[in-house]
Amino acid sequence: MNGLSPVSHASPPRVAVFGLGGFARTPHAAILELEREGLCRLIATCDPQPEAFLADQQRWAFPSRRVAVYTDYKALLAAQAAALDLVTLPVPIPLHAEMHAACVEAGVAVYLEKPPTLDPEEFQHMRTIERRARLATAIGFHMIAESVRQDLKARIACGEFGRLSRLTFIGLWPRSSAYYRRNDWAGRLLVNGRLVLDSCFGNAMAHYLNNLCFWAGEETTRAWRPVEWLEAELYRAHPIEGADTVFARGRFLRGAEFRLAATHACRGRHEQLERIECERATIEYRSPHDILIRYTDGGEERLAAPPQNLWKASLRQDIEFVAGRAAAPYQRLDEAEAFVAFHTLIYQAAGRIHTVPPPQLEVVRESNGETWVAIEQIAEAADVLLREGRLPSEQAFTWARPGGRATATNPPWAFRALIEAIAAARQSEGGFKAY
Repeated sequence: MNGLSPVSHASPPRVAVFGLGGFARTPHAAILELEREGLCRLIATCDPQPEAFLADQQRWAFPSRRVAVYTDYKALLAAQAAALDLVTLPVPIPLHAEMHAACVEAGVAVYLEKPPTLDPEEFQHMRTIERRARLATAIGFHMIAESVRQDLKARIACGEFGRLSRLTFIGLWPRSSAYYRRNDWAGRLLVNGRLVLDSCFGNAMAHYLNNLCFWAGEETTRAWRPVEWLEAELYRAHPIEGADTVFARGRFLRGAEFRLAATHACRGRHEQLERIECERATIEYRSPHDILIRYTDGGEERLAAPPQNLWKASLRQDIEFVAGRAAAPYQRLDEAEAFVAFHTLIYQAAGRIHTVPPPQLEVVRESNGETWVAIEQIAEAADVLLREGRLPSEQAFTWARPGGRATATNPPWAFRALIEAIAAARQSEGGFKAY
């Protein structure tokens, strides 16, 4: 692949978006703004039901911008590939690999939404396809585009805070029944024989697993470090096939240890914390607007970043790359390998998903028909992991069950069989029901 040698364009890169509804609205809105800045031009889009989005097409001024609309992505590529420089793929995860391959074969650069895939074998196949790409594929882990995050990574890489010792992420993101009705693969492990693995840590909070790998790569600003080993416990509180809660701890390869707790089975407001512990300072990163650095000598430093449209910033960087004005996108496909391996090891370590029984759940049914489910004392369990490193099964919660351990040497070819066994175990419980 010669993806590190972008071709300079005299005119703005010509872009297509696969999709009109759902998350695809985000790139359409961002591209409209970037087009008004003269940085790109949308020439085509596609959707199986474009007539369902006529109001959006008018709002985005498709007629005056002369945007061609297709009902099939293959038809779009057949008609427009020669005129295209970049395609963005804000499409369901199960479609990522086939659409990425089609664009690469057509000679068009790709901006692929996160995660690239959660199937380790499929990821390696995508890497093989990528060798034929004209330009490196960008992955939409757009948190990496935060200016304050980039600055902190540079400070870590230059050794300002000393050696990394521990990384922690705690994410409490409540999700109601509506979240699991959003599409036909929400909360699923497999759909029609394909690995989907929709979960809090594989989808909504996948950014933070990727961030852990990003922080751990302390040698350079563009390093992502893989996990060496981990112990994990997986849980489900919602009536789904997959997991809505994960607890894990482990160590990055020749690097820092880590602790991880993420759940959709909680109540209240969204909370998240990234903690980066180094020899000379501890960084608590709650958002771009709430960052506290505590130095071991007693000093403190507070950081904040101006409001930033991260998806737009990430896409802008890739457009600049395609136009030959940037050396690389914020994250390439090959740089997502540590994330995919991390995600895989969580399932391999846990070995199962424990279904939390109703007596250990708080269930709230609202008047609008929505249902919220929370595991009892889930926030307390996460806090103990943060402070003491103990998993829920070591904290005497009645709902907790021990998982297991996996290392980077666990063979990825056994992964599908493991997921099929977990899905079969769910069926033996009486299956799962859609909300």
